[in-house]
Amino acid sequence: MNLEEKAKETFSPLSEVDLSYDDKLDILSNLRREMSTKKPRRKFKFGLIPTAAAVAAVVIVAGVIGYDAIHTTPFTTASNQANVVTNEQILHLLPKGAELIASNSGGDVIQRLDLGNDGNVEYASLYQYSYDGVKQSGAIIVGRNGNKLKTLWQYKGPGLGSEPGVVQPISLVVKDVLGNGTKDVVFTGQVGAGANCVEVISCQNGAAKTLFATTSTRVDIGHYGTSSSNYNQIVTWSLDTGVLYNFQVYGWNSKEQQFDPIANTSAANYFKNTVVPYYKNLTNSTQGKQDPKMVTYGLASAYFYAGEYSSALTEVNAGLKLSRNDYPPNSEFVNLKNQISQKARATRDR
Repeated sequence: MNLEEKAKETFSPLSEVDLSYDDKLDILSNLRREMSTKKPRRKFKFGLIPTAAAVAAVVIVAGVIGYDAIHTTPFTTASNQANVVTNEQILHLLPKGAELIASNSGGDVIQRLDLGNDGNVEYASLYQYSYDGVKQSGAIIVGRNGNKLKTLWQYKGPGLGSEPGVVQPISLVVKDVLGNGTKDVVFTGQVGAGANCVEVISCQNGAAKTLFATTSTRVDIGHYGTSSSNYNQIVTWSLDTGVLYNFQVYGWNSKEQQFDPIANTSAANYFKNTVVPYYKNLTNSTQGKQDPKMVTYGLASAYFYAGEYSSALTEVNAGLKLSRNDYPPNSEFVNLKNQISQKARATRDR
C-alpha cells in the first residue's frame, strides 16, 4: 500500500471522531514525521510543502484551520524553539473567529520579512473577521518579544478601532518605498466605491511606524521627479467629478521622517507618462464626448504638471470655448491659465 492510500485509510474516519485540537495536532505531527522518512519533500519559498497525502490529512484533521495552521516559517536568527511562527500563534493576536488569508501573489499566509535590514525578523499577514454580521478585512505585522509574539502594527477596522471597514480586494506588498534599500510594507484595502485606504509601514529596531496614510481612488509609488534624490514619491488620485481627478504628490521629509505634500510639478515624469495618456485616451471615448470640458481641463492640468506649458495653454484655450454651463467653470480654466503663464515665465527667466 502506498503512503497516500495509507494516509487515506488512517485519517478518513477522523472526520467522524470528536478529538481535541491538541490530539489532532499530535496525530498530524506523527504523520508528518513518518512521511519525512519515507518520501522526499520539495522545497518551497518559505519552508517545505508536505506531499499530497499530508495536505489531505491536514484538511480532515484540523477542520476549519486547514493546511495553513501548520504552515511554518523559518526564523533563522534565533534558537530552534523560535524558528517557526504558526498561523495559530498569529490568530491569538486577532479577533475571535478571525481567519488568515493569502497575503501575496505566491499564496503565502505568513510573510517573513526583515523590513529594516536590522536583523529583526517581522511577520506580516492579512486576515478576515466578522463584525455585526459583516465580513471585514485587516492586516497585522508582528515581531518577537523574547519567546512571545507582539503586535508591531495592525489595521484596526470596525470593532477594533476607528479606521474604516475594509472589503476585498486587499493587498500587503513589500516594497522599497523610500528608495534607500530598506523594505517597507504597503497595505491597501478597498473601503468603498472608488475609495481605497493605503498605509506605508516601516519597521526599525523592533518598532513599527506609519510613514504615510491616505484614502484615495488610486495611489502610485515611484521615482517620478527629475532630481538626483534616491527617495521615491507618492502620487494620489482623488475623484473630483466624472472623469476628473485631483492629484497630490508627496515627498519624503528626512527631518520629520514622513511623507509631506509637495508641488505636483515635482513629479513631472509621472504626469507626462501616466496622467497625460489617461486623459488623451478619454478624448475620443464615450465619456470624453459626453464631458468634453472635464477631459479638456484634465488634460490641460496634466500638461501643466508635466512641464509642457505650450500644450497646456492650447487645452485651456480650447476649454474656454466650450459651454459656460459645463463643469468645471471657466474660472478654473482662467486660474490654471495664470499658473501656466507664471511658471512659463519663471522657466524662461532662469
